[in-house]
Amino acid sequence: MIFNLNLDALKLDASAVEKIKNELGKINMYIPDFPGDLQINLLIKKTHSKFHPLSKQKKHASYSETKLKLSNFEGWIKMALPRKVLYTTFQGLTVKGAIGLGTRNLINEIKKYKTLHFKSQSKYPHHETIRKDYG
Repeated sequence: MIFNLNLDALKLDASAVEKIKNELGKINMYIPDFPGDLQINLLIKKTHSKFHPLSKQKKHASYSETKLKLSNFEGWIKMALPRKVLYTTFQGLTVKGAIGLGTRNLINEIKKYKTLHFKSQSKYPHHETIRKDYG
């Protein structure tokens, strides 16, 4: 599997990079039958999209509430599989939390993909036994 990581001018410490490797390594457990040349594209950027200046009615907001609004991390993960491209977005206050949320979303998409495109992976593989033939 090939991982393409784009940080968009963001500098990460060693523990955050290790967390990214561990989280993306979990995806290998869910797709062991696919060829090894699958590409996973990951983009992480720091944004200030949640920042809203304090209005005149809220003069006495605590520092912790305003600090959470100052910046957050968001991005997307894209994985091209044989019949479909899986795409998920994530957003979090820390890099580690955002990556954890993104991989959980991608794993859910992989589970849906496997049940739709591979009948042997479905929870209900024998749909023909639901109804009996009475005649």
